[in-house]
Amino acid sequence: MGHFRSAEEHYERIELRDALMEIVEIARVGNRYLNERQPWELIRGNKDEAGAVMLNALHMVKALSIGLWPVMPKSMEDLWSMAGFGKLTWADAYEPPRPGTRVSNVRPLFRKISYDEFKAMMRKLDEIRDVKDRNRYPWEQVYLPASSDE
Repeated sequence: MGHFRSAEEHYERIELRDALMEIVEIARVGNRYLNERQPWELIRGNKDEAGAVMLNALHMVKALSIGLWPVMPKSMEDLWSMAGFGKLTWADAYEPPRPGTRVSNVRPLFRKISYDEFKAMMRKLDEIRDVKDRNRYPWEQVYLPASSDE
């Protein structure tokens, strides 16, 4: 829970980028944990151990979703519903899910976008930035001189 605690501290200091980097690290740790423990293999010989691995992974999903809630509340609340958590609070990230928690009605939270859609989004973002830059007062526009090292 060190990454979650660190994210919490970053959120308190309004260091959103750093908070999100810590939350993403929880996902990386969770992926590594599942790949190393391979509950899909464990279940063949030891259902209790496979169940413990899945409960630990679900705890990481719980912490991850709580940490992402400030930036994508609707999607995380949808995830909470699918994971059988109900409404969560920040403090709930430190509490593991109860054994027997039922995950149901699982569906993708996000749709995959095509490369063309991505390019269109980037063009739109550039347009928004251009309009914003054109509407600035001259003293708000900062131009850096070309490097003299050339």
